[in-house]
Amino acid sequence: VPEVLKKVEKAVKHVTGKRPIVVGRDVDSGIENLYKNPEQVGSDRLVNARAAYELYGGECVIVDFGTAITIDIVNKKRQYIGGVIAPGPGISLWALSEKTALLPKVTIKRPKAILGRDTKESMLAGIIYGFSGLCDGIVNKLKKKYYRDANVVITGGFSKLIGPYCESADKIDADLTLKGLKLISEDLNV
Repeated sequence: VPEVLKKVEKAVKHVTGKRPIVVGRDVDSGIENLYKNPEQVGSDRLVNARAAYELYGGECVIVDFGTAITIDIVNKKRQYIGGVIAPGPGISLWALSEKTALLPKVTIKRPKAILGRDTKESMLAGIIYGFSGLCDGIVNKLKKKYYRDANVVITGGFSKLIGPYCESADKIDADLTLKGLKLISEDLNV
């Protein structure tokens, strides 16, 4: 987010006296970006691709459950080949409570069962099972079309909550982005 980035850069420079290094603008992620318009890929997606490639065996499908859900592929040649973007669980719950007449605000958590017995439980079941189904459906189609043997890594702020419900998941690593940043900083000897 450009306006936030400027504030963070200013704060880091104020505290440390140094301008921070920004992946994507200042630094190569170590992953070749094959996106049609490479500048449109969020650096977090490339950082995740780098970490998944290094830590989980090359060819990977990375599912990031955050504000948005991104599902990306990195191949054996260290190439980011593209991905999928969908609204995330938080945005979806917000939309249900804000854009419908009678649905309440709900704090996201594990539902008691797949079948809700009241409105809040029904909403939670819809979010958790709906997004795990979205994950499995898209991942299975991507693997069938591109890389059948790719490892599937689940990450992001909602990964520990939704990841266990994803049958396609090989690994849940909530800290994948941080691990990718560490790998890149090691490349730079920072």
